[in-house]
Amino acid sequence: MADRSKLYPVEIPSFPLRPSREGMSRRTRVRLSFALAALLTAVVVAAVLLAVFSPGRSSLLRLGAQAPAFDLHTAAGARIASSTLRGKPVLLVFCGTWSSACARQMPVLNAIAAAHRGAAVLLLDGDSENAQSVAAFGRQFHARFPLLLDPGTRAVSFPDRGPRGPVTARYRVTTFPTFYVVGPGGRIAWHATGVQTQSALERGLRAAGRPVP
Repeated sequence: MADRSKLYPVEIPSFPLRPSREGMSRRTRVRLSFALAALLTAVVVAAVLLAVFSPGRSSLLRLGAQAPAFDLHTAAGARIASSTLRGKPVLLVFCGTWSSACARQMPVLNAIAAAHRGAAVLLLDGDSENAQSVAAFGRQFHARFPLLLDPGTRAVSFPDRGPRGPVTARYRVTTFPTFYVVGPGGRIAWHATGVQTQSALERGLRAAGRPVP
């Protein structure tokens, strides 16, 4: 049997789990009270700051702001400019093909594109994936809308993650998926981050101020 004196050469003194008031001086109790109050205050302040300044919420462009212009190519090689979309609501979806959340959105986006032909649905690949990678993503989910390339400083292919593209950066996208609805006049009418239901996206389109057939 092992010699416990070799394993535990120093005897650890026992401490009461709940020290009595008599075992603590008044000064110690006051210090502990102040320390606990300071800790609770710090936790509350951190939670408030996280809620207010968390990426994907306060970082998004403000509602009513002029939407940044873009002139991009689709994964199939066609060219789409924001100036050609004036006069109709536009749903912009910023995604990465490696994002499981973006993959879950594809059936919903297909349904939106099929049901609301008076609106334009566009998916922008936000992390500089090449045309082959984005096109494969579109084929996998039978996309019924254009998938745009937003190439940055370094092209990547699934499953790698690349740098944000310039248009993605101008829209202050920090998480995928991020949604913007741009009204017929080119101003931002609605935005959101994270997985959205079809009804939520339809409410966003209605916020553009023009009925969507």
